[in-house]
Amino acid sequence: MHTFDESYFDAGLDRRGTRCEKWDGTEKESVLPLWVADMDFPSPPEVAEAIAVRALHPTYGYTMVLPDDTRALSGFWQRRHNLTIQDEWVMKSSLELTLRSFARARAFWNSGFMLLPEMALTRSWS
Repeated sequence: MHTFDESYFDAGLDRRGTRCEKWDGTEKESVLPLWVADMDFPSPPEVAEAIAVRALHPTYGYTMVLPDDTRALSGFWQRRHNLTIQDEWVMKSSLELTLRSFARARAFWNSGFMLLPEMALTRSWS
Protein backbone atom coordinates (compact mmCIF):
# COMPACT_ATOMS: atom_id res chain seq x y z
CA MET A 1 0.00 0.00 0.00
CA HIS A 2 1.32 3.41 -0.96
CA THR A 3 2.03 5.97 1.77
CA PHE A 4 0.69 9.43 1.11
CA ASP A 5 2.68 12.14 2.81
CA GLU A 6 2.61 15.90 2.32
CA SER A 7 5.11 15.78 -0.56
CA TYR A 8 2.79 13.52 -2.61
CA PHE A 9 0.03 16.12 -2.56
CA ASP A 10 2.35 19.13 -2.92
CA ALA A 11 4.04 17.72 -6.06
CA GLY A 12 0.98 18.59 -8.14
CA LEU A 13 -0.08 17.32 -11.52
CA ASP A 14 -0.45 19.50 -14.63
CA ARG A 15 -3.80 18.61 -16.19
CA ARG A 16 -3.79 21.32 -18.89
CA GLY A 17 -4.23 19.94 -22.41
CA THR A 18 -5.82 16.68 -21.22
CA ARG A 19 -9.45 17.74 -21.86
CA CYS A 20 -9.76 18.44 -18.15
CA GLU A 21 -12.92 20.50 -17.64
CA LYS A 22 -11.39 22.16 -14.62
CA TRP A 23 -8.34 23.53 -16.46
CA ASP A 24 -9.20 23.41 -20.15
CA GLY A 25 -12.80 24.51 -19.67
CA THR A 26 -11.89 28.17 -19.29
CA GLU A 27 -10.21 30.44 -21.80
CA LYS A 28 -8.92 32.88 -19.21
CA GLU A 29 -5.44 32.26 -17.85
CA SER A 30 -6.23 34.44 -14.84
CA VAL A 31 -8.94 32.04 -13.58
CA LEU A 32 -7.86 29.74 -10.78
CA PRO A 33 -10.42 26.92 -10.57
CA LEU A 34 -10.88 25.80 -6.98
CA TRP A 35 -12.82 22.58 -7.41
CA VAL A 36 -13.29 20.08 -4.63
CA ALA A 37 -13.97 16.87 -6.56
CA ASP A 38 -11.27 17.21 -9.24
CA MET A 39 -7.94 17.18 -7.44
CA ASP A 40 -4.56 17.97 -8.95
CA PHE A 41 -2.61 14.97 -7.70
CA PRO A 42 -2.32 11.48 -9.17
CA SER A 43 -4.67 8.67 -8.25
CA PRO A 44 -3.17 6.12 -5.85
CA PRO A 45 -1.01 3.57 -7.72
CA GLU A 46 -3.29 0.77 -6.48
CA VAL A 47 -6.28 2.39 -8.24
CA ALA A 48 -4.38 2.81 -11.51
CA GLU A 49 -3.21 -0.82 -11.30
CA ALA A 50 -6.73 -2.16 -10.64
CA ILE A 51 -8.11 -0.18 -13.60
CA ALA A 52 -5.31 -1.43 -15.86
CA VAL A 53 -5.97 -5.06 -14.86
CA ARG A 54 -9.73 -4.66 -15.48
CA ALA A 55 -9.07 -2.96 -18.82
CA LEU A 56 -7.29 -6.10 -20.06
CA HIS A 57 -10.62 -7.96 -20.12
CA PRO A 58 -12.04 -7.85 -23.67
CA THR A 59 -15.55 -6.65 -22.75
CA TYR A 60 -16.93 -3.75 -20.73
CA GLY A 61 -20.46 -4.87 -19.95
CA TYR A 62 -22.61 -4.27 -16.91
CA THR A 63 -21.13 -5.41 -13.62
CA MET A 64 -23.12 -7.31 -11.01
CA VAL A 65 -23.17 -5.91 -7.51
CA LEU A 66 -22.42 -8.79 -5.14
CA PRO A 67 -22.88 -9.19 -1.37
CA ASP A 68 -19.17 -8.68 -0.72
CA ASP A 69 -19.50 -5.19 -2.24
CA THR A 70 -22.02 -4.31 0.48
CA ARG A 71 -19.74 -5.81 3.13
CA ALA A 72 -16.81 -3.73 1.84
CA LEU A 73 -18.93 -0.57 1.97
CA SER A 74 -20.26 -1.22 5.47
CA GLY A 75 -16.80 -2.27 6.68
CA PHE A 76 -15.28 0.98 5.42
CA TRP A 77 -17.87 3.11 7.20
CA GLN A 78 -17.51 1.06 10.39
CA ARG A 79 -13.70 1.32 10.43
CA ARG A 80 -13.40 4.96 9.35
CA HIS A 81 -16.44 6.54 11.01
CA ASN A 82 -17.67 3.99 13.58
CA LEU A 83 -20.99 3.91 11.70
CA THR A 84 -22.93 0.67 11.29
CA ILE A 85 -24.73 0.30 7.95
CA GLN A 86 -27.29 -2.47 7.56
CA ASP A 87 -27.45 -4.35 4.25
CA GLU A 88 -31.07 -3.34 3.60
CA TRP A 89 -30.07 0.35 3.74
CA VAL A 90 -27.84 -0.06 0.67
CA MET A 91 -29.37 0.37 -2.81
CA LYS A 92 -27.25 -1.64 -5.23
CA SER A 93 -26.84 -0.79 -8.91
CA SER A 94 -24.00 -0.80 -11.40
CA LEU A 95 -25.59 2.17 -13.15
CA GLU A 96 -25.20 5.45 -11.30
CA LEU A 97 -28.01 7.29 -13.11
CA THR A 98 -30.41 4.39 -12.67
CA LEU A 99 -29.65 4.38 -8.96
CA ARG A 100 -30.23 8.13 -8.69
CA SER A 101 -33.54 7.82 -10.58
CA PHE A 102 -34.62 4.97 -8.31
CA ALA A 103 -33.72 6.92 -5.17
CA ARG A 104 -35.62 9.97 -6.45
CA ALA A 105 -38.65 7.82 -7.31
CA ARG A 106 -38.62 6.23 -3.87
CA ALA A 107 -38.39 9.65 -2.18
CA PHE A 108 -41.33 10.96 -4.24
CA TRP A 109 -43.36 7.82 -3.59
CA ASN A 110 -42.81 8.10 0.16
CA SER A 111 -43.79 11.79 0.12
CA GLY A 112 -47.15 11.09 -1.55
CA PHE A 113 -46.35 12.92 -4.80
CA MET A 114 -47.10 11.38 -8.17
CA LEU A 115 -43.98 10.67 -10.19
CA LEU A 116 -44.04 10.83 -13.96
CA PRO A 117 -41.73 8.40 -15.75
CA GLU A 118 -38.50 9.83 -17.06
CA MET A 119 -36.05 8.57 -19.61
CA ALA A 120 -32.52 8.41 -18.26
CA LEU A 121 -29.31 7.97 -20.19
CA THR A 122 -27.21 5.36 -18.46
CA ARG A 123 -23.68 4.14 -18.83
CA SER A 124 -21.76 1.31 -17.24
CA TRP A 125 -19.13 2.16 -14.65
CA SER A 126 -17.70 -1.35 -14.81
